[in-house]
Amino acid sequence: MSKLYRTHLGDDAWFALPEAVRAAHGDGATSVFQGVFCVTRGTHLAAKLLAPLLRAPPACSQTAVRLIVETSDDGGERWLRWFGDHLLTTSQRRGSDGTLRERFGPLELAFDLKADAEGIDYRQTAARLRCGLLSLQLPRWLSPRVAAREEVAAGKRSDELRTHVRVELSLPLVGRVVAYDGTLNDLVPCGAPR
Repeated sequence: MSKLYRTHLGDDAWFALPEAVRAAHGDGATSVFQGVFCVTRGTHLAAKLLAPLLRAPPACSQTAVRLIVETSDDGGERWLRWFGDHLLTTSQRRGSDGTLRERFGPLELAFDLKADAEGIDYRQTAARLRCGLLSLQLPRWLSPRVAAREEVAAGKRSDELRTHVRVELSLPLVGRVVAYDGTLNDLVPCGAPR
């Protein structure tokens, strides 16, 4: 049973979060969400070349999104995000320094999570390149930067769990590589067993 976010945030911050945000993290069952997102890509030539290498979703003013959050055997989580037919998979775990680590391909980002009554801010603290046992911390001037927030979004029904998500990946001297913004609906109704 994954308690990754609850462990990272602590019980007080965890239970202060809205149910829609807690629903994606930590009850041990697979969580399934769907929604519609806007995806934008950067216009700098380097951003255009890097976006496919980072497996960034294609730009689209409205694309169907499906998110599945699974508990992994190591106590972390695996996030499978479909933007239309494009799949972006990442894994998350707790780092030895207490940060939340998210990895996709050889890139691993470290985050400090800040919770409030509306949601969670993901504040990136470091970036590393990993290949097998080799690990290289990237200097800040070269490091990709992620700014992200997930927060409660009002639903049309009282039992509807909706989460608004904003994520932007940028690089120094390049600017935005990709950003996505949209609302996810929890496909398991409030109060139903997961």
